[in-house]
Amino acid sequence: MVSKSLLTLSFSICFSSSTTLFVRFSILFTWSIMIDFYQLLCSQLLQYLSV
Repeated sequence: MVSKSLLTLSFSICFSSSTTLFVRFSILFTWSIMIDFYQLLCSQLLQYLSV
């Protein structure tokens, strides 16, 4: 009985940590895409202004 509850606890901890990792990864991924897009936009704007 104790081992079963321990297993459930460890599984829930593992699952929650993996979920947090996934959330962090998706946030980082979104941020990198936004930063890339922003840099592209800025470079296009600078090229347009310099002409």
